[in-house]
Amino acid sequence: MSKPNPKKTMLLALCLFLTAFSQAQNFHVRVDLQNPKHHKLNLLYLNDKQLVIDSGKVSTDGTVNFTGKISTPVVASLIIDNPDLDITSKTGGVVPGPVLEFVLNNENINIKGSADHIDASTVSGISNRPWSPLRAEEASLTKNWRAALRLSYEQDSQEANRKFDSVSAEKDQRLKVIHLQSVQEHPDAILSSFFLYSLRSQLSPDSLEYYFLKLGQQARRSIYGEFIAQKIQDIKASAIGAIALPVHKADMKGNIIDLENFKDHYILLDFWGSWCVPCRESHPHLIGIYNQYKSRGLIIIGIAQEVGKTLGDNEQSWKDAVKADNLPWLQVLNNREQQQNDIIKAYDINSFPAKILIGKDGKIIGRYTGDDAAALEKKLTSIFD
Repeated sequence: MSKPNPKKTMLLALCLFLTAFSQAQNFHVRVDLQNPKHHKLNLLYLNDKQLVIDSGKVSTDGTVNFTGKISTPVVASLIIDNPDLDITSKTGGVVPGPVLEFVLNNENINIKGSADHIDASTVSGISNRPWSPLRAEEASLTKNWRAALRLSYEQDSQEANRKFDSVSAEKDQRLKVIHLQSVQEHPDAILSSFFLYSLRSQLSPDSLEYYFLKLGQQARRSIYGEFIAQKIQDIKASAIGAIALPVHKADMKGNIIDLENFKDHYILLDFWGSWCVPCRESHPHLIGIYNQYKSRGLIIIGIAQEVGKTLGDNEQSWKDAVKADNLPWLQVLNNREQQQNDIIKAYDINSFPAKILIGKDGKIIGRYTGDDAAALEKKLTSIFD
């Protein structure tokens, strides 16, 4: 028997280490699906905050492989290109089939499931362990939601629509419960920061900050942790009692609007858009409020956010709506130079219509969304009467 060569042994060990190290620096996602039907799979994820879309055709044995390298763990989406799973409304709107979300890290990840219910697949990998106990219930909630949506589209009846609203509310509430429970049980997991980020609009500002502070350092430093931290900062910057943030935009005549020019006035910022039906429906009532209090120190500034393809389209839609609704107060278009000065983002506006009331001292004294017209009117009455 020949004696082992120490140099060869060390070289072999080094090669094995380097091979393992190299593999650890990349991700390898192997997808194994039943009933594949040669469909295409799309893998979507963020890398350095840029969207990456990778595609692969399912082989005859139901497998697809994705490889790559990411700078930090993220939640990826796996979508199967199968029109038979889409839900189409009578107006042509399309809701695509189920989506599988999972934590993508530089490791080997195996996904097994059915092409017809990809969201119920099992996902291996250390980063996905906290998610495993939740997937069956998540998939069941999604299945019920999709069935109710399909029925709502097909029947378009009050009963079917009410059923869909009920199922949607039940789904949202249950997901909120199980996801917040997961956040508390796995504070160090990247998944927890993702769950909390997904719930940012459903939680009160205090609750969002409470759960965020419960996260471990790694989860807080994740891309989702950064988003949450910015969200909390934005909320605080535009909360009641905070000094109003600058509004530095040109009005329809090209004059720059500056809140400093309206000291000793109460200022109402009206966030709206020509496309927003509730916004447009609220304008007659708001005109009545303006006419009632303008001589007593109320200034209204409309801040429109349009959704057209070009700035020219947005400006035209905005001007047409202002004229059609006979809006007599100052107006600015947030789309103009939005990257440099985004008033919607600065004031943490998440839904339309929305209104912010600023006192004579420059501090925010009220925030109103949706159908809060009565609350706004009550506040103005207490100020002026």
